[in-house]
Amino acid sequence: MSLINAEDLAFNGDEVRDFAEAIFEQLYENPVIDQNHLIVEDIVAKTQIAIFGHLSKITKKDPGCGLGKVTKSIPLSEKFWDPVQMKIWLSECHTQFDNTFMVYYKRKTREYPDLTTTEIFSMWLVDEVAQAAAEDLLRIAYFADTAADEVSDGGVFKNGTDLTDYTQLDGFWKQAFAIVAANPKQRVPVARNAGTMLAPEEVIIQGNASGGTLAAGTYYYKVVAVVSSNVSLPGQEVSVTTSGSSSSVVLTWQPVEGATGYRIYRGTASNSQSAYQTSTNPTFTDTGAAGTAGTPPVTATAKGYAYQVFTEEDTQNRVATKIYQDLVFKADSRFRGDANFEILSTRSLADQYIRERLNNDKLEVVYNREESGIETLMVLGKKVFIYDIWDRTIQADQDNGVTLNLPHRALAINKNNMQVDIVGKESLKDFDVFYDKMSETSNIKGGYKLDVKIVENWRLMAAY
Repeated sequence: MSLINAEDLAFNGDEVRDFAEAIFEQLYENPVIDQNHLIVEDIVAKTQIAIFGHLSKITKKDPGCGLGKVTKSIPLSEKFWDPVQMKIWLSECHTQFDNTFMVYYKRKTREYPDLTTTEIFSMWLVDEVAQAAAEDLLRIAYFADTAADEVSDGGVFKNGTDLTDYTQLDGFWKQAFAIVAANPKQRVPVARNAGTMLAPEEVIIQGNASGGTLAAGTYYYKVVAVVSSNVSLPGQEVSVTTSGSSSSVVLTWQPVEGATGYRIYRGTASNSQSAYQTSTNPTFTDTGAAGTAGTPPVTATAKGYAYQVFTEEDTQNRVATKIYQDLVFKADSRFRGDANFEILSTRSLADQYIRERLNNDKLEVVYNREESGIETLMVLGKKVFIYDIWDRTIQADQDNGVTLNLPHRALAINKNNMQVDIVGKESLKDFDVFYDKMSETSNIKGGYKLDVKIVENWRLMAAY
């Protein structure tokens, strides 16, 4: 590849503006951005969003002349746009120019046969800079958190993460978590996100009989799965009442994948188990032995990435299918019937859904590729968009060294309710291409203002 002497480059105003327009067009018109979000242009300062609710229950039985006045007003709430200035500034020493950094240049009389304007423009300015800027916009829009912290400080970001990549504003996920905290009905839990061994399920008292030393009374049991010295949380408590002085109790439960054994805790009052016995199988007969002193764990210690991977049992139980179904069926009835109802999902969750359809229904579901390049599938007549950037961001920057932070996620949204304010036309003048002779660096520098808002809280369901 031929070397370019950066000092020989020259740009006129039109060329710099052409470059700015190309970068901004890629960033602003990236299909993923406007495909699932409403773009609101040119809000440059803090601006109120007035949210009008709906009147209801205003019709009463007529009590007679002059009576029955109903005093109600249209519910009104507010949120605020508060766009934040973003900056893109790439700088490269000119000696590395030919390998890592190409710019739009004015062709001189000297020919560079392997560095045509078209090649330079497509290889670096559009394909690299614009793509990175567009992906940054999506990453910030969803994962930014003005209160972001590293794991060592109680946050979710991997130690060593440059938090300035995330503290620009409060993104869609930060807002979604707050909405769900205020109205838990808008959340669909994803058990695998916990990253812990699952608790034993379907604990059943099969009956009690003679042949033991249990005295007459009521006994309460909890079962915990064990691997090495680590434990799961206990399964649901079950109880049984015995008679006589020589009873025994038989319990069974569903096996827990990865467990090498189980602890069976017994007590004589609810949630007061004080000793346990062990079993290597998902069944146990309690004959009344004293057991080992101890109480059921309140924190699972069997943790790790392996427990966040969907299992064959998950596939048989159709966990991803149920998650997608709940996003639809449990949504506000007004939202559920919305023609613009759609789901955004991590690929991990979508892949599990496809696996469930294939293994359980022998139906091969394939992803459809939209014109924009993003992949989709259909669930209950709703389009599910695969947001690979969520998977990549979580894996890269939300890893505490033991588990990932909520690796399986989905949002049920209305495009018009997921609003992105990006200041467009005013940003064009901020893009610049220049060579700094003092530092001998070639530079691309630009900026734009950004804010994101989930406008109406009820038009949202979140799975995580």
